[in-house]
Amino acid sequence: MDKQPRMSGDSGARDAILSAFRDILLEGGYEKCRVLDVVERSGAARSTFYEYFQSKNDLLKESLRVPFEVFGELVAPACDTGRVALTLDHIRQHRALMASLIANPGLDTLIGVLADSLEERAALVPHIARAIAAAQLALLSHWLDGKDSRSAADLARIMLNVSVALRGL
Repeated sequence: MDKQPRMSGDSGARDAILSAFRDILLEGGYEKCRVLDVVERSGAARSTFYEYFQSKNDLLKESLRVPFEVFGELVAPACDTGRVALTLDHIRQHRALMASLIANPGLDTLIGVLADSLEERAALVPHIARAIAAAQLALLSHWLDGKDSRSAADLARIMLNVSVALRGL
């Protein structure tokens, strides 16, 4: 088995760590992912990992930043729900991973990550950001469980309506 060369603390190492983490998540879920596995797969030194991330949870938050930014767009009435629907379709293709994340580290962690994104993106007060995040993830979880047979486009519109309504509180 060929070993990848160890990388120094450059941005390539950070990207390699994120990529390795995503691959491991898709293969076995969050609960089976260890920092050591990510370090080994990425080819980065363990110290390099800790230059960029404090923990596995910190790595998870960074990995969710981009898809959660898309959900952050749902607080604007003029949101392009087509882009959100594409993200929802992608998540549906990896529904086992989302179920794993909801189970461990838990829905509360995911709500916190999304709420932080909403606070930054839409300048929302924390309790409103958290309410919107909880509502969005509840709708998403219900849809992924197969309890709602609507299309991704329909779900995106529902998430938009709920998010805009909650923002107005």
